[in-house]
Amino acid sequence: MPNESINVNYSQIKDWGSGFQGQINITNNGDTNLDSWDLEFDLSSEITTIWDAEIVSKDNGRYTIEHESWNREIKAGETITVGFVSNGSSNNPQNFDIEGSEFSSPSSSDSIYTFSNPDLGSELSLGQNYQGRATFYDAANPTGGLGNSGYDIPYDNLDGVTAINNIQWNGSEASGAFLSVSGPKQRAGADPIIVQVSDLLYERSDGLDLSAEAFAKVADPVDGIVNIDYELIGPGDDFQTPYGYTIGQGIVVEGIPESNPWYGAVRFNNHRYPIESVDLLTEGGGIVPLERRSDNRFTIENGALYGAQDLLVTDIFGQEVTLNDINITNGSGADIITGQQFSLI
Repeated sequence: MPNESINVNYSQIKDWGSGFQGQINITNNGDTNLDSWDLEFDLSSEITTIWDAEIVSKDNGRYTIEHESWNREIKAGETITVGFVSNGSSNNPQNFDIEGSEFSSPSSSDSIYTFSNPDLGSELSLGQNYQGRATFYDAANPTGGLGNSGYDIPYDNLDGVTAINNIQWNGSEASGAFLSVSGPKQRAGADPIIVQVSDLLYERSDGLDLSAEAFAKVADPVDGIVNIDYELIGPGDDFQTPYGYTIGQGIVVEGIPESNPWYGAVRFNNHRYPIESVDLLTEGGGIVPLERRSDNRFTIENGALYGAQDLLVTDIFGQEVTLNDINITNGSGADIITGQQFSLI
C-alpha cells in the first residue's frame, strides 16, 4: 500500500451456497487525497459481476481492479465501497495491495475559485514537482480574443497550450514557459504531455486550465476537474512549439503594431525558459529597463527612439542573451527569428 493511512476491509453481504456477494471498503485515513487508485487481491473463486470498479486483470487468482470515473479520487477521511458477486463457495479476498497517487490539492471542492495559496510560490523552478487541479477551456475562442500572454491562437496545435494559475502567472512572467503535465492517463501509463503557457487562469490559485485538446490527453473530458502533476522544463533544440518554431531557431521577437518612436513595445516567444527582464542597451553603454506589462509586453516610454536597438534579455535563472538590431518602435507586428537562445540548464 502507498502508506499506512489507507485501509482496505472486506465484508460478506450474502451467501447462497453456489455463490456469494461481497463488499470491499477502502478508507483514506490520511491528510492527503488518493487519486487514480488500483487494488490487487487474491480470490480463488471467479468474480462474475462487479460495480463501482473495473477488473483490469486476473492471473492465477490474483485480481487487479481499478476505479471508475466517479470514484477515481478518495478524499482524506472518505470511504468508498466496491461490490461484487462471485460464484462457488464463499471465501474472502486476501493480500490487498492498493496503489495510487497522493495529492494535497483536491480535484474537486465546494468552489474552484481561489485567489491565495500559502503553499505555492510565484516563480517557477526547475526540478520541482507541482500538484494541482486541471480544468479545460476553449483555447480557440478565449474571452476578449487573445490570451493574456498576447500570443496568436495556434489553431493547428491547440493541444500544446495552457493557462496557469493566478499565483504562478506572476505578473505574466510565466508566459511562454514549457510545462510537462501528467494526469490520470499518465498514471495509467501514457507519456506526459508538454504545453506552453499562453494565458492566465485568473480565478484559481493552483494548477492549470488546459486547452480542451490538451486536457483530453491527460484525462477523460467527462471528468471535468482532475488532479495533475506538472513541472517546468527546458525543451531541447529540436522541440517544436505550438507556434511552429523549434527552440533551436532561437528567441522569437513579436512586434507590437501600435509601437512608435515614443512608445517602444515588444513581446517574446519561443524562449527556452521564462523571461525575467528586458533592458535596452544604449549607444553610450547605458542600460534602460523595459517595463513588463500584464499582457506580457515589454515597453519603454522614454523620449523618441528611432531605428534598431540592442536588447539584453535575461531569463529567470540569470542567463543573458543580447539581441542585436531589434526595432521596437516601427509599428510592425512581424516576427523576428533571432537565432539566439538561452542555454539548456
